[in-house]
Amino acid sequence: MTTGAIITARMKSIRLPGKMMIDIGGKPLLQHVVDGVKKAKKLDKVIVATTVNSPEIVTYCQEHNILCYAGSENDILTRLYTSAVWQELDFIVRVWGDSIWITGALIDCAVVEYQICDTDGMTYLSVKDNYSDYWVAVMSFKLLEKAYREVVDPANREWIHKYLSNPNDITRHTPRLILMDYSISAGYHTIDTKEDLERERKWYERSKATS
Repeated sequence: MTTGAIITARMKSIRLPGKMMIDIGGKPLLQHVVDGVKKAKKLDKVIVATTVNSPEIVTYCQEHNILCYAGSENDILTRLYTSAVWQELDFIVRVWGDSIWITGALIDCAVVEYQICDTDGMTYLSVKDNYSDYWVAVMSFKLLEKAYREVVDPANREWIHKYLSNPNDITRHTPRLILMDYSISAGYHTIDTKEDLERERKWYERSKATS
């Protein structure tokens, strides 16, 4: 059974365009996320799922030997599904692209919790680290494929995490939520604005100085 993390990332962020390639401490945000995800021991593969409108990300991944799929700008469900088919994944861990402080420990915890609670391949597990405000989501390829074939509304295909986090009569899956009440990640929040970016740059410099 192959478990892979799929990092959803694009250049056309509405609030902070181009943020995935913004330099933080000498390397782009994307690389920080990839490095953190690759520390997980429960993963076999790490894939960046970007868009056809993000050639900078595609080129960077090619130059740094990072698996990368480029697809629809707004249909995130199709991006996830096609990436999973391409790399023949049995289980998928979704990671959001601006999670600069994501750790392998958070991902490993999510995978283990999924293995405990899923009995039929129809569980959608959301794990949130309250300290950093990061989410990861775990699902089987069985559920992802069912959603891909049966979810029609474009808004639901774009906001597939929100859709699968709630029960519905289409996919008939089991959503579960786990909140981590302790610090499992190293930083604070996601990067959505210029203020967020400056905060995380300062935090990175402080953490580097004390490490």
